[in-house]
Amino acid sequence: MHDRSKPHRLAGLLASALLLPGCSASDVGGEIRVHVARQHALSSEQLTAGPVHLPGDRGFNIHVKKSSRNPGPDGGATSDSDATADGRALCLAQAADGGSASADFHLGHRFVNRTGSPQSVQIEVEYELDQAIEASPVPTARTLATADMDLVVVDSRKRSIAKMGVVHATSDEAAATLSSRDRRTLTLRFEPGRWYDVILFGQVHADADEGQKARARLDVGQLKMHLSFSPAATQPAEQAKSTS
Repeated sequence: MHDRSKPHRLAGLLASALLLPGCSASDVGGEIRVHVARQHALSSEQLTAGPVHLPGDRGFNIHVKKSSRNPGPDGGATSDSDATADGRALCLAQAADGGSASADFHLGHRFVNRTGSPQSVQIEVEYELDQAIEASPVPTARTLATADMDLVVVDSRKRSIAKMGVVHATSDEAAATLSSRDRRTLTLRFEPGRWYDVILFGQVHADADEGQKARARLDVGQLKMHLSFSPAATQPAEQAKSTS
């Protein structure tokens, strides 16, 4: 258990690369709706043209943002969230004096496998990330800031078939800012007739007791996805592998 009376000295934020298949869509912020006309239909003819590059070939069709704030009777709270088709996203939450705030974003793309056969898919995801988290030097039990980001793939059965932790940080563990460029790779199987959402899901929360402050921020830039397809073996395949 962390001693909250000690000053926060860690220079970096925590990251992980765990795959947690079998989660429900509610574990990644709920169901996402993408109009049929905006879904990316994969056909055999299209795949012969080679890999798919996003947003070079087209803009991301998933860019959802949400934020909320509650300043309390005498406190303050600020939240902001954004996500754009060209590959940028932001979520920010800050609170003071009894306030609370939260924000999240979903940034990614929905694919529909209309090739008529299973496809083995290699997904390369790269992006720039600025992150920050902080709280009052000697926080009470209520004062806490958190930041989390996952790379997730959800299928049309509303199941998370892959969930790779990218950021998991709390103000208990670190008071820091960090800028980095990250790259992740997933190998999956897209079954015919189903859709798949490949998403970066970020969320931040801030709660502050009276006389204290907390703040968390995630800022993603230059998100790019590159997908390569090949016919999958007919036997059941391992659902997901990863490298970081």
